[in-house]
Amino acid sequence: MSISVSHKIVDASSIGTFISAWANANHPSGLKILINPSFDTPSFFPCMNFPDDDLDPEPSRSPDPMIVVKKFLFNKDAITNLRAKFRGGRASRVRLVCALIAKALIGVDRTVQGRSRPCLVAQAVNIRERTSIKALSKHCCGNLVAQAVATTSSKEKEKLLGFEDLVYLIGDAIDKTIAGCHEISSSSSLPSILIDPVIDAFEKIGSGEMNVLWFSDWSKFGFYEEADFGWGKPVWTGIGTMPAEKLTVLMGNKEGDGIEAWVHLNHIYMSHFQQDEDIKLLTT
Repeated sequence: MSISVSHKIVDASSIGTFISAWANANHPSGLKILINPSFDTPSFFPCMNFPDDDLDPEPSRSPDPMIVVKKFLFNKDAITNLRAKFRGGRASRVRLVCALIAKALIGVDRTVQGRSRPCLVAQAVNIRERTSIKALSKHCCGNLVAQAVATTSSKEKEKLLGFEDLVYLIGDAIDKTIAGCHEISSSSSLPSILIDPVIDAFEKIGSGEMNVLWFSDWSKFGFYEEADFGWGKPVWTGIGTMPAEKLTVLMGNKEGDGIEAWVHLNHIYMSHFQQDEDIKLLTT
């Protein structure tokens, strides 16, 4: 079974809700909890356009034949090893994996470009159940995503950012964005939380002088756990190639104790990425 949707209409959380509701409606046991998707988002947040189409650094969204996507599995043992490498306390497995992949991709970019470049890391944050609007529940459908954006300074560009540095950098950006979500109470509060960070990121990207890394966390959307139509849970789930370079989509593994990282890279970058020592050591 496969599903294809437009990101202009819904996000990955909405896909998870659709699959869960579909599976529940068709499950023969009749014992599952009824899932009621909500489509009330436009009544709370009327459609808003970005102020300038020129801010889009990628006007063409057609598939790039040079981009390849590969899955890298961080199993339970790999997550344990990453926790041991991070001495700053407990961090989520998603943040640990994001930091390790970002570290590897920064190294790949330095090798391919022949120099260090400032880096922008953007992590998608689901705003459902994080605002003061109770109607924005877990199963509310639409595009309800904020971008947590972290950038390296000129001084950080000169030094090599380590794994722990990136855990803190990415984690701080996510925490600030989540805190900002609590301030969303109406459509008037949307720009500062959802739109302004994206515009700022696109302006920085437009210079062409930044190494831009995109991350999206799908690990809580139940693609393994809830997609049971009556003949058992999926043996394997995956995603198709998306028209975005240096995009990593993170999903939970079948066992629920690891992370599947679906990495989209130009084939030249991919060949270097696969040779990174940490990637070879910690993934299958």
